[in-house]
Amino acid sequence: MQTEPGFERRAARRGVGWLALLLSVLPLAGLCAGETQVQGVQTLRDEMRAAVQRKDKDALLNLLGPDFVYVHSTGKTDDRSARVDALMTGNAMETQAPDQLAIQALDERTAVARGQTRIPSRSGEPFLLHWNAVYLLSGSQWRAVYVQSWRVPTAP
Repeated sequence: MQTEPGFERRAARRGVGWLALLLSVLPLAGLCAGETQVQGVQTLRDEMRAAVQRKDKDALLNLLGPDFVYVHSTGKTDDRSARVDALMTGNAMETQAPDQLAIQALDERTAVARGQTRIPSRSGEPFLLHWNAVYLLSGSQWRAVYVQSWRVPTAP
């Protein structure tokens, strides 16, 4: 069977073109998947704030992983039970909307968030907390598994 002159060259160019197109789309596919994780974590954060407002202890227990750890800016640590108790009092960082928030998917089941939140104080002068959080997808439910916060020093 004979092919027309230049057929192989044109076919090779088309193959390279399709490969280039595929390689250019693959990062977008990852971005879309990452957006799904980011949205899942944002939904979890919204559900947590709503559960705190409702004082829904069962919902809060479900949103925190069984081995959850919270490290306070003072260095004190809370397990899941102690953190839920703190959330039920309404005196917790999670009751405030963050001033800054960045969520990044590390893979399809793991995401991290970092942010800063202005916290009202008893003296009336708010202070700023920076924090990092780790979230894991368990089945179809995102759960917070680790949070660490640190206080930002105020200027003298």
